[in-house]
Amino acid sequence: MKHLLRSLLLISFYFLFFDANAQGGWEFDNDSNQLPYGYRDLFGVGDSLLIATNAGLVIKEGNNFTTINQSAGLAEDTVIAVAGGDNGAILCLHPNHITYYSNSTFITYTNGVDYNLSLSVYEEVELIFHNGWFYLKNELALNGNIIHSIQPYQSVSYSFNGPNNTLYFIANTKYYEVANGDIVDSLLVSGNYTIVGNGQTAYGIKNDSIYEFNGSSWTAVADNKWHSDIYLDSEGELWSVSGNHIIRGVTNQEYSTPYTYNQLPNEISTEYANKIVVSFYDTRWVEVPLWIPFNGVEILELGDLQVKVNPDGSLGKNADMTNQTVNFDGVGFIFSGQTWLSGIETSSQDTFVSADRYSGYYNDEDDHYRFSSGPYADVFNYRNYKTYQVTAQEIQNHIANYNSPNYTMPADIQYWPAHGNPARGEAICLAPFVDADGDGDYHPENGDYPQIRGDKAAYTIFNDKYTENYLNQPSMGIEGHMMVYGYENTNSSLENTFFVNYRFVNRGNNNYENFKIGEFIDFDLGNPYDDYVGCDTTLNLYYAYNGDDIDEDNGGSPGFGVNTPAVGIVYLSDTLSSFMYFNNALGTLGDPETNADYYNYMNGYWKDGTHLTVGGNGYDSTTVQTNYMFSGDPVTQTGWTEASVGNTPYDRRGVGTGEARNFNAGDTIEFEFAIMLAENTSTTAAGAITDLRNQTSDVAQWYNNQSFDPWYSGCVGATVGIEEEAVNNSTVTLYPNPTQSTFTISGLEEQAQMRVYALDGSLMLQEKVSNRQSVDVSQLAKGIYIIQLLGNDQQENLRLVIQ
Repeated sequence: MKHLLRSLLLISFYFLFFDANAQGGWEFDNDSNQLPYGYRDLFGVGDSLLIATNAGLVIKEGNNFTTINQSAGLAEDTVIAVAGGDNGAILCLHPNHITYYSNSTFITYTNGVDYNLSLSVYEEVELIFHNGWFYLKNELALNGNIIHSIQPYQSVSYSFNGPNNTLYFIANTKYYEVANGDIVDSLLVSGNYTIVGNGQTAYGIKNDSIYEFNGSSWTAVADNKWHSDIYLDSEGELWSVSGNHIIRGVTNQEYSTPYTYNQLPNEISTEYANKIVVSFYDTRWVEVPLWIPFNGVEILELGDLQVKVNPDGSLGKNADMTNQTVNFDGVGFIFSGQTWLSGIETSSQDTFVSADRYSGYYNDEDDHYRFSSGPYADVFNYRNYKTYQVTAQEIQNHIANYNSPNYTMPADIQYWPAHGNPARGEAICLAPFVDADGDGDYHPENGDYPQIRGDKAAYTIFNDKYTENYLNQPSMGIEGHMMVYGYENTNSSLENTFFVNYRFVNRGNNNYENFKIGEFIDFDLGNPYDDYVGCDTTLNLYYAYNGDDIDEDNGGSPGFGVNTPAVGIVYLSDTLSSFMYFNNALGTLGDPETNADYYNYMNGYWKDGTHLTVGGNGYDSTTVQTNYMFSGDPVTQTGWTEASVGNTPYDRRGVGTGEARNFNAGDTIEFEFAIMLAENTSTTAAGAITDLRNQTSDVAQWYNNQSFDPWYSGCVGATVGIEEEAVNNSTVTLYPNPTQSTFTISGLEEQAQMRVYALDGSLMLQEKVSNRQSVDVSQLAKGIYIIQLLGNDQQENLRLVIQ
């Protein structure tokens, strides 16, 4: 029998709609606070997310969580699965009961009395709502008035909502049409598919194709590249999870980059409030707008060069679903390029390193990478970090037409990451821009535009803070700004050349000595298995060239054939202090594994602390110490080269390191180099080094003759995004303002964390403050500062002028 329980307040589904401005990225929900027991099931309805847990039903409305448990009307606290209908009804499946909620009333049904359902407490159960009816395990139908079994003669494997809002139960190749809690018809359909539908259309996955269902048969519509677990959203886009990637699309399939989330996704769970919900294996989930731009990677095309610029500050291959590297006319010459940073913390003398050999994703506690996309921050729950690409032509068009009614602004100009969000611990001033209207904020609609170099530029911001909790070691506190740029003119000295400009900001509290910047390059010059490497200390150059005179194809890697080019990296802002080559293997001369390994390689030592020596493989070959591997001349065959010691050409990689310096908290360092591909005018592979040296000299001379405008960092940026209204209507005041030495805070409702930012985003002062507390800023230089106050229930951003 069914039991009527007490009435509660109506659970409304008319909640605040999704705020794309405030939450326009990948929004994480860490359930440790709101869901201490984890969750069992997720179901979206309207603008609300229903969450089944072992402690009741949790309803997420915007950023608010409401829990309904047994004391509030549920039959049991443990909710195995949940579903909601567009009529306001909710169904919760418990181990021994069903709770049905509708019209402010709870109804409970008991297993073995009102229905018979074989159920394990650990079982994952799919609940369906369709036209006023709930369906459980494809064998029970319920609408609040009626509950009965519904099961055809054959065992049902799954169900889907097909065209014309028709619900189908699938039993092998027999499709049963279900309506109003009963089977009303059936049809035979050939083929076995994994099927999803949204009531308008349905797609099936079989072998290597995606099929569409028309109500009676299936038709192949696209190749199935990566789909496994699939979901069809209300807009007709197909979503799926494959490995560490989230994929969207049917004919034009997009994939998410691994910089967006920090754990391995499990499945596409549900949809609500125009967002897709993706669950993870660690009982968390991520919510993402249906329209989110997926491709965070940009391919910078400069003549015949294709340069893949990744959001974490790396070049070339990463752990995505393409094989794109750094190419010349489709033939690769750099597999991957990664930044290495190292230094000694001044007070403790501890060694700090932020370095990776390859860009990657996060799949368990032991496999995390040092650099992550996005600015240095305290909170990483809203992530929409990407690489931005802007051209000089787009900027000129923007300058001429930004106020024209028919002008369509390029997205990467419109959303240029000029400002961070202080509420998340991001610096206020980030990407450089030209402040055409002079107000200190980035307003492209008023004529402001990105500041770039070259004819084309790709820009990204990255940090080493995000992964410190996963690595169980402190970060260096570094934020990196990377601009890759180049020119399309016919100047032969810049042909097949692109530039990489880094700005590193010390956002942490540590001061470093012997701080060095290096660039690790995995050279795959056409065929990756026949290369040599070397360096030229007179030109601040390290390079790779073919170890034989024919660069043949190798598997999926096309070669350059005869007259193989050489690839080189020339440091333009620094002296090359060392170049180390190492093997793609374990052992003393192999891949770095620890901070000490990376630090040693950046300072001319092998992993065991032995200094690099001239000759042989560089390990105890002679007593002559050096910092430069294979520094001889391959063209004249003099000095120490790979050929002179009889090495077999193979897959080569190495790191070139710049000069040492101090890097204190709040400092910014600029570091720039160029990557060149020199076409071979000789008849031997080693002869390409002559062409590379000539090109290096031309590029260095051209660079030294430039008068680049300094990067604009004098933004104000106090009113960023959702904080703008709070700034204008703040009840907190600072007095006296302007001040010469101290100021007092008035209007604080609680103790708060105070941060004082300079206009370039540098953190100048940080301390706990209370209402009417006096703050000493006499040590700060004259100028405008942003005072950020963060409390449990209060957040303020205020301007302070120091005279």
